[in-house]
Amino acid sequence: MKNRPSRGEGPPSRDARVPQPARSNTSNAKRAMIRRLTFFFSRVSRFSAQATFRAFREKIRTRRNETASMGILFSRLWQAFGEKEARILVLGLDNAGKTTILYRLQVGTVVSTIPTIGFNVETLTYKNIKFQVWDLGGQTSIRPYWRCYYPNTQAVIYVVDSSDPERVGTSRQEFHAILEEEELAEAAVLVFANKQDVPGALSELQITEGLGLAEIKNRQWAIFKTSALKGEGLWEGMEWLSNTLKARP
Repeated sequence: MKNRPSRGEGPPSRDARVPQPARSNTSNAKRAMIRRLTFFFSRVSRFSAQATFRAFREKIRTRRNETASMGILFSRLWQAFGEKEARILVLGLDNAGKTTILYRLQVGTVVSTIPTIGFNVETLTYKNIKFQVWDLGGQTSIRPYWRCYYPNTQAVIYVVDSSDPERVGTSRQEFHAILEEEELAEAAVLVFANKQDVPGALSELQITEGLGLAEIKNRQWAIFKTSALKGEGLWEGMEWLSNTLKARP
Protein backbone atom coordinates (compact mmCIF):
# COMPACT_ATOMS: atom_id res chain seq x y z
CA MET A 1 0.00 0.00 0.00
CA LYS A 2 0.98 3.59 -0.64
CA ASN A 3 1.97 5.56 2.36
CA ARG A 4 -0.57 8.24 3.18
CA PRO A 5 0.38 11.44 4.92
CA SER A 6 -0.36 11.40 8.55
CA ARG A 7 -2.92 13.69 10.08
CA GLY A 8 -1.73 17.25 10.48
CA GLU A 9 0.60 17.06 7.53
CA GLY A 10 -0.37 19.27 4.59
CA PRO A 11 0.69 19.03 1.01
CA PRO A 12 4.27 19.91 0.37
CA SER A 13 4.84 23.66 -0.08
CA ARG A 14 5.55 25.29 -3.46
CA ASP A 15 8.94 26.39 -2.19
CA ALA A 16 9.62 22.85 -1.22
CA ARG A 17 8.54 21.54 -4.59
CA VAL A 18 10.27 24.21 -6.73
CA PRO A 19 13.74 25.17 -5.59
CA GLN A 20 14.28 28.99 -5.64
CA PRO A 21 17.47 30.24 -7.24
CA ALA A 22 19.72 32.15 -4.88
CA ARG A 23 19.91 35.88 -5.43
CA SER A 24 23.30 36.81 -6.67
CA ASN A 25 25.34 39.70 -5.35
CA THR A 26 25.48 41.07 -8.92
CA SER A 27 21.66 41.53 -9.08
CA ASN A 28 21.62 43.35 -5.75
CA ALA A 29 24.37 45.67 -6.92
CA LYS A 30 22.49 46.44 -10.13
CA ARG A 31 19.33 47.33 -8.21
CA ALA A 32 21.28 49.56 -5.84
CA MET A 33 22.95 51.30 -8.77
CA ILE A 34 19.58 51.88 -10.47
CA ARG A 35 18.18 53.42 -7.28
CA ARG A 36 21.19 55.73 -6.97
CA LEU A 37 20.99 56.80 -10.59
CA THR A 38 17.23 57.41 -10.31
CA PHE A 39 17.74 59.56 -7.23
CA PHE A 40 20.63 61.41 -8.88
CA PHE A 41 18.72 62.25 -12.06
CA SER A 42 15.63 63.28 -10.11
CA ARG A 43 17.75 65.75 -8.15
CA VAL A 44 19.42 66.99 -11.33
CA SER A 45 16.00 67.48 -12.96
CA ARG A 46 14.72 69.34 -9.91
CA PHE A 47 17.75 71.64 -9.79
CA SER A 48 17.54 72.17 -13.53
CA ALA A 49 13.86 73.11 -13.27
CA GLN A 50 14.57 75.48 -10.39
CA ALA A 51 17.43 77.10 -12.29
CA THR A 52 15.23 77.48 -15.36
CA PHE A 53 12.46 79.04 -13.26
CA ARG A 54 14.91 81.46 -11.61
CA ALA A 55 16.29 82.47 -14.99
CA PHE A 56 12.76 82.97 -16.32
CA ARG A 57 11.77 85.02 -13.29
CA GLU A 58 14.87 87.19 -13.62
CA LYS A 59 14.11 87.71 -17.29
CA ILE A 60 10.57 88.85 -16.42
CA ARG A 61 11.96 91.31 -13.85
CA THR A 62 14.39 92.68 -16.40
CA ARG A 63 11.60 93.12 -18.92
CA ARG A 64 9.46 94.89 -16.31
CA ASN A 65 12.28 97.29 -15.47
CA GLU A 66 12.87 97.96 -19.16
CA THR A 67 9.15 98.54 -19.71
CA ALA A 68 8.95 100.89 -16.70
CA SER A 69 11.96 102.84 -17.95
CA MET A 70 10.47 103.11 -21.43
CA GLY A 71 7.15 104.16 -19.90
CA ILE A 72 8.83 106.97 -17.97
CA LEU A 73 10.72 108.04 -21.10
CA PHE A 74 7.59 108.12 -23.26
CA SER A 75 5.69 109.90 -20.49
CA ARG A 76 8.34 112.63 -20.43
CA LEU A 77 8.39 112.86 -24.20
CA TRP A 78 4.58 113.03 -24.19
CA GLN A 79 4.65 115.88 -21.73
CA ALA A 80 7.34 117.67 -23.75
CA PHE A 81 5.88 117.21 -27.21
CA GLY A 82 2.42 115.78 -26.76
CA GLU A 83 -0.74 116.63 -24.91
CA LYS A 84 -1.11 117.71 -21.31
CA GLU A 85 -4.15 116.46 -19.45
CA ALA A 86 -6.33 118.60 -17.19
CA ARG A 87 -9.40 117.84 -15.13
CA ILE A 88 -12.00 120.60 -15.35
CA LEU A 89 -15.25 121.05 -13.43
CA VAL A 90 -18.11 123.03 -14.96
CA LEU A 91 -20.19 124.42 -12.09
CA GLY A 92 -23.02 126.90 -11.62
CA LEU A 93 -26.69 127.08 -10.76
CA ASP A 94 -29.27 125.12 -12.70
CA ASN A 95 -30.33 126.58 -16.06
CA ALA A 96 -27.10 128.58 -16.38
CA GLY A 97 -26.20 126.83 -19.65
CA LYS A 98 -23.44 124.51 -18.43
CA THR A 99 -24.39 121.47 -20.51
CA THR A 100 -25.02 123.60 -23.60
CA ILE A 101 -21.53 125.08 -23.22
CA LEU A 102 -19.99 121.63 -22.75
CA TYR A 103 -21.43 120.20 -25.95
CA ARG A 104 -20.90 123.43 -27.85
CA LEU A 105 -17.20 123.08 -27.09
CA GLN A 106 -17.15 119.36 -27.78
CA VAL A 107 -19.16 119.02 -30.99
CA GLY A 108 -19.24 122.64 -32.14
CA THR A 109 -23.00 122.98 -32.31
CA VAL A 110 -26.02 123.42 -30.08
CA VAL A 111 -27.35 120.16 -28.66
CA SER A 112 -30.82 119.82 -27.18
CA THR A 113 -30.40 119.24 -23.44
CA ILE A 114 -32.45 118.49 -20.35
CA PRO A 115 -31.64 119.47 -16.74
CA THR A 116 -28.62 117.47 -15.61
CA ILE A 117 -29.41 115.06 -12.76
CA GLY A 118 -25.96 113.93 -11.73
CA PHE A 119 -23.20 114.74 -14.19
CA ASN A 120 -22.02 114.67 -17.79
CA VAL A 121 -18.37 114.03 -18.62
CA GLU A 122 -16.70 114.64 -21.96
CA THR A 123 -13.14 114.90 -23.24
CA LEU A 124 -12.04 117.66 -25.59
CA THR A 125 -8.61 118.72 -26.84
CA TYR A 126 -7.55 122.31 -27.31
CA LYS A 127 -4.02 123.62 -27.93
CA ASN A 128 -2.34 120.33 -26.94
CA ILE A 129 -4.29 120.11 -23.69
CA LYS A 130 -6.72 117.28 -23.23
CA PHE A 131 -9.54 118.55 -21.04
CA GLN A 132 -11.60 116.06 -19.09
CA VAL A 133 -14.67 118.19 -18.47
CA TRP A 134 -17.20 117.31 -15.78
CA ASP A 135 -20.57 119.07 -16.00
CA LEU A 136 -22.30 118.76 -12.62
CA GLY A 137 -26.00 119.36 -12.09
CA GLY A 138 -26.81 122.70 -10.44
CA GLN A 139 -30.10 121.96 -8.67
CA THR A 140 -30.23 122.85 -4.97
CA SER A 141 -30.39 119.18 -3.93
CA ILE A 142 -27.32 118.29 -6.02
CA ARG A 143 -24.95 121.12 -5.07
CA PRO A 144 -23.82 119.54 -1.75
CA TYR A 145 -22.43 116.63 -3.78
CA TRP A 146 -20.17 118.84 -5.90
CA ARG A 147 -17.37 118.36 -3.38
CA CYS A 148 -17.22 114.65 -4.25
CA TYR A 149 -15.65 115.67 -7.57
CA TYR A 150 -13.16 118.26 -6.28
CA PRO A 151 -10.00 116.11 -5.88
CA ASN A 152 -7.35 116.43 -8.62
CA THR A 153 -9.14 119.33 -10.32
CA GLN A 154 -6.91 121.83 -12.13
CA ALA A 155 -9.57 124.39 -13.06
CA VAL A 156 -13.19 125.38 -12.48
CA ILE A 157 -15.41 126.89 -15.16
CA TYR A 158 -18.16 128.72 -13.30
CA VAL A 159 -21.18 129.56 -15.44
CA VAL A 160 -23.56 132.39 -14.53
CA ASP A 161 -26.94 133.06 -16.12
CA SER A 162 -26.61 136.75 -16.98
CA SER A 163 -30.31 136.94 -17.82
CA ASP A 164 -31.37 136.04 -14.26
CA PRO A 165 -30.33 138.95 -12.01
CA GLU A 166 -32.52 137.71 -9.15
CA ARG A 167 -30.28 134.69 -8.56
CA VAL A 168 -26.90 136.38 -8.85
CA GLY A 169 -26.78 136.58 -5.03
CA THR A 170 -27.31 132.81 -4.74
CA SER A 171 -24.73 132.23 -7.44
CA ARG A 172 -22.26 134.36 -5.49
CA GLN A 173 -22.79 132.32 -2.30
CA GLU A 174 -22.16 129.04 -4.12
CA PHE A 175 -19.17 130.51 -5.94
CA HIS A 176 -17.40 131.64 -2.77
CA ALA A 177 -18.18 128.34 -1.07
CA ILE A 178 -16.28 126.67 -3.91
CA LEU A 179 -13.32 129.02 -3.46
CA GLU A 180 -13.09 128.08 0.21
CA GLU A 181 -12.70 124.37 -0.53
CA GLU A 182 -9.18 123.20 0.32
CA GLU A 183 -9.12 120.67 -2.53
CA LEU A 184 -9.67 123.49 -5.03
CA ALA A 185 -7.11 125.86 -3.53
CA GLU A 186 -4.80 125.55 -6.56
CA ALA A 187 -7.53 125.50 -9.22
CA ALA A 188 -7.72 128.30 -11.76
CA VAL A 189 -11.16 129.89 -12.14
CA LEU A 190 -12.78 130.80 -15.44
CA VAL A 191 -16.14 132.58 -15.22
CA PHE A 192 -18.53 132.55 -18.15
CA ALA A 193 -21.11 135.34 -17.98
CA ASN A 194 -23.47 133.34 -20.18
CA LYS A 195 -26.63 134.19 -22.14
CA GLN A 196 -25.35 137.54 -23.35
CA ASP A 197 -27.63 137.06 -26.37
CA VAL A 198 -30.70 137.57 -24.16
CA PRO A 199 -31.99 141.17 -24.14
CA GLY A 200 -31.38 142.91 -20.82
CA ALA A 201 -28.63 140.49 -19.74
CA LEU A 202 -26.24 141.73 -17.08
CA SER A 203 -22.93 143.00 -18.42
CA GLU A 204 -19.53 141.48 -17.73
CA LEU A 205 -18.82 144.27 -15.23
CA GLN A 206 -22.12 143.68 -13.41
CA ILE A 207 -21.39 139.94 -13.11
CA THR A 208 -17.88 140.75 -11.88
CA GLU A 209 -19.32 142.94 -9.15
CA GLY A 210 -22.18 140.54 -8.41
CA LEU A 211 -19.82 137.61 -7.83
CA GLY A 212 -17.25 139.69 -5.95
CA LEU A 213 -14.43 138.66 -8.28
CA ALA A 214 -12.30 141.61 -7.23
CA GLU A 215 -12.07 140.04 -3.77
CA ILE A 216 -10.10 137.06 -5.13
CA LYS A 217 -6.44 137.63 -4.38
CA ASN A 218 -4.92 134.16 -4.06
CA ARG A 219 -5.61 132.49 -7.42
CA GLN A 220 -5.71 133.04 -11.17
CA TRP A 221 -9.12 133.95 -12.54
CA ALA A 222 -10.74 135.54 -15.56
CA ILE A 223 -14.25 136.36 -16.78
CA PHE A 224 -15.61 136.26 -20.33
CA LYS A 225 -19.04 137.21 -21.60
CA THR A 226 -20.47 134.32 -23.59
CA SER A 227 -23.42 133.05 -25.55
CA ALA A 228 -23.55 129.26 -25.66
CA LEU A 229 -26.27 129.36 -28.32
CA LYS A 230 -24.18 131.52 -30.66
CA GLY A 231 -20.83 130.08 -29.60
CA GLU A 232 -19.48 133.51 -28.69
CA GLY A 233 -16.77 134.03 -26.09
CA LEU A 234 -16.29 130.33 -25.31
CA TRP A 235 -13.06 129.73 -27.20
CA GLU A 236 -11.60 133.00 -25.96
CA GLY A 237 -12.12 131.66 -22.44
CA MET A 238 -10.60 128.30 -23.35
CA GLU A 239 -7.60 130.11 -24.83
CA TRP A 240 -7.01 131.87 -21.49
CA LEU A 241 -7.45 128.59 -19.59
CA SER A 242 -5.11 126.72 -21.94
CA ASN A 243 -2.36 129.32 -21.56
CA THR A 244 -2.82 129.43 -17.79
CA LEU A 245 -2.49 125.66 -17.39
CA LYS A 246 0.44 125.42 -19.81
CA ALA A 247 2.36 127.97 -17.76
CA ARG A 248 2.15 125.71 -14.72
CA PRO A 249 4.94 123.20 -14.00
